[in-house]
Amino acid sequence: MPAFPDDLEDLRLLLEMMDVAQVSLVGHSDGGTIAMYFAAAHPELVSHLVTVAAHVYVEAKMQPGLMDIRQAYLNNADFKRKFKRQHGDNAEAVFQNWFNGLVPCGESIPGTCARKSSRSPAQRW
Repeated sequence: MPAFPDDLEDLRLLLEMMDVAQVSLVGHSDGGTIAMYFAAAHPELVSHLVTVAAHVYVEAKMQPGLMDIRQAYLNNADFKRKFKRQHGDNAEAVFQNWFNGLVPCGESIPGTCARKSSRSPAQRW
């Protein structure tokens, strides 16, 4: 799964800057995953946690769609432009973190997979 280290640190720093002792987190999709990771890492800061459609595992039936998204990102200039409009200068890193966190390393964007797993691709999918 994507780890979202920058998002987790940004949230921690935001709460620190705002002098917030505890927070109720609500997250959808990747936001739900971030909320769960944050609650696990900082249980003293989270009073309530609500997630909707958070990514907790990857089903085999998702793989073709993920690969289609990868192809669109790599080959469709309009898709990439719109993605960058939403994610700014960090668009490449955001996409790589998201995609590489969901697919086996053998399918990741070349040179970007840092994950190691003792499980075979068939076991991961």
